[in-house]
Amino acid sequence: MNNKQLKRTIGIITGSGPEAGIDLWKKILNANKNYLIKEKKRNYRGDEDAPNVIIYSISELGRSMHMKDHKDNVWQLLSELILKISNEVDFFCIACYTLHCFSKKIEKITAKEKFVSLFEVISQYIEAETPESACLLHAGANDLQGCELCSCMEKYTNLIYPENLQEVRDLIFEVKKNGSDCEDITRRFQEIIGRISSSSTIILACTELPLININLKDKSIVDGTQLLAENMIQKYYQ
Repeated sequence: MNNKQLKRTIGIITGSGPEAGIDLWKKILNANKNYLIKEKKRNYRGDEDAPNVIIYSISELGRSMHMKDHKDNVWQLLSELILKISNEVDFFCIACYTLHCFSKKIEKITAKEKFVSLFEVISQYIEAETPESACLLHAGANDLQGCELCSCMEKYTNLIYPENLQEVRDLIFEVKKNGSDCEDITRRFQEIIGRISSSSTIILACTELPLININLKDKSIVDGTQLLAENMIQKYYQ
């Protein structure tokens, strides 16, 4: 790693799902290790090869799950964090799909190359892999603006959506409150995916869903958080 790369720093904003923020950080570390071994063809030396990361985990961002009552306050807090972290990192991401409803506002207050969007990462995957059919599993409308993710993805005619979004949303809230290591949560998640019969590819478009440990033989699970981590590391070494 040269001096220029040593100076580069990744930023993560989390809090609307702090465990999801930890999950993303771990995936970034693993993606970095794999990148060095597979792409750079050299041994991983441990700590000194890990990327520089600054994380802001602010619990008040969790109010985004009830956006109708807290939209202005959430945006004020998020915008302050973005302005702060933009001065400290080379680029940053937000470990929450719901907060991406502010994407257009975010692009107005920071340089475009600074913000790595989950929505754009998933779009890149769909365009590169072009699955015949994929189900976008997400939290649904967050009380006010409708599903921003669905609006961004409506151009892809090969995407389908779960029939009962409220069921998915309830499961996400359960993970936030009680964690993902629970037999009931695993069972409910397996049942939700099991009812998706028209597609064998499931895109996990919520940062809580990848926390649930399931093993499905007849489905291909695409973790949006993993795609983001890999994208961040590729950008880190540009």
